[in-house]
Amino acid sequence: CVNTSVKTLKLSENALHDEGARALAKMLGVNRAESSGTVNTALEHIDLSNCSIGPAGAQCLAQALCVNTSVKTLKLSENALHDEGARALAKMLGVNRAESSGTVNTALEHIDLSNCSIGPAGAQRLAQALR
Repeated sequence: CVNTSVKTLKLSENALHDEGARALAKMLGVNRAESSGTVNTALEHIDLSNCSIGPAGAQCLAQALCVNTSVKTLKLSENALHDEGARALAKMLGVNRAESSGTVNTALEHIDLSNCSIGPAGAQRLAQALR
């Protein structure tokens, strides 16, 4: 049984840590828009604010979002992503911007990284990816 109706997943203020982010990333990695209907193509909004996710969790999520084609909004505010997590997300954003073949998440429109302990180096990487 595959979910085809849930559009929003809000897990904010839970102690997911990197392990929980890794599990969600696994789900997102197979959450591709396929005509077969065998995968969840409905999920568009994910709120993981204040979930104790660190750089390793951000990296897992970023890798999954490189291939996910349905998520439009990702909220990661108030997680300790630091520059390392920002670099992973920037890499994903650069891939998403560069690709239009449908094999990456071209739907991603909103990312909230407020209060994530991102310094100048991480901000620079994000800025470069969004040029």
